[in-house]
Amino acid sequence: VEDKAPEIEQPTGDILFKDNCKTVRISRKTGLMESYVLNGKELLTGGAFEPLMYDDNADPWGWDMERIGENEATMSLSNCQNGPFRGMENVKIVEDGDVLTEVESFFEGASSFVRVSYKIYKNLPYTDVTVDAYWNEKEKALKVKVPSSSNGAFVGQISFGAEEHEKDGKEKPVQRFAAMVEGEKSFVVYNDGAFGFSHEKGATYTTLLRGVAYCAHPIGTMPLIKRNIYIPYIEQGKRTFRFRMSYDDTKTLENNAQAFNNAQLGLNFFPHGDGEKAESVLSVDNKAISLAAFYQEKGKYVLRLINNNDSAQTAKIVLQGKVFDTAFGKYEVKTFVYDGESLVEKEIWY
Repeated sequence: VEDKAPEIEQPTGDILFKDNCKTVRISRKTGLMESYVLNGKELLTGGAFEPLMYDDNADPWGWDMERIGENEATMSLSNCQNGPFRGMENVKIVEDGDVLTEVESFFEGASSFVRVSYKIYKNLPYTDVTVDAYWNEKEKALKVKVPSSSNGAFVGQISFGAEEHEKDGKEKPVQRFAAMVEGEKSFVVYNDGAFGFSHEKGATYTTLLRGVAYCAHPIGTMPLIKRNIYIPYIEQGKRTFRFRMSYDDTKTLENNAQAFNNAQLGLNFFPHGDGEKAESVLSVDNKAISLAAFYQEKGKYVLRLINNNDSAQTAKIVLQGKVFDTAFGKYEVKTFVYDGESLVEKEIWY
């Protein structure tokens, strides 16, 4: 019988991570990422990915609502006495290998619990953060807060584009990334399933959950719901949210967001051959240009690409060894058809 491998040694005091490009500090007192220095630049001004709870209402549509929640309250570092974290350590290194170091922190508030996991990759500029919420609240909202040192423009990704927003604390429709844009560089938080963001007082907030009813439409002065019967609420239960925090070239944000969101493909057959590496089928030399679609139709291949930037871009597309030069205006989407020999732009698509 092999001896059981010893558990990872847990240092006393704050957890400090250093590699060739960054230094990260996670506080044992708060459970939060308190510092993130990348290539000599401090990206944070306080604890990042702090879970916060707010008073909300039962209306799932947010009728006449410009911002979600009021009376902000912090969720405290869990004492690990009850619930899913009972008997555990509230801040702990759970993995420390050649690829990454993972630290998890446990929080609790009211009737709910939150786990925040930080995956800090060795010699890479970004860190992945997973938030697991065990949500049991009625008429409460859950957000996470990321206070950054950047004073750039607050920009959010939308379908085939990006939009600058006011830093007024009001809820904004944002999809795959929210960034503080500083010209050619941006402090950015990528996400794969949260669509409401806001920014005020130097911090970006992501709305994760609301304790709302299934049908509670405001009608005049009538109460939203009956208070003397059981009402099921929508977002209770376990929910998981994934983020990636980095400081990237602004023109690459769409491409990076796509890489973060795209899951690895599963194939329903075994690989074949003798292990030889196949030649590249498709490549694009400019990361400002993102591939939105690539599929076969009627014996030809269709490519849809986007320049999600406010400046014109050029790119070389290599298909089966053939090189094609392309040009894109700002925020331009183009669809091409490849027949095995030529690449032709399709201006009208049905």
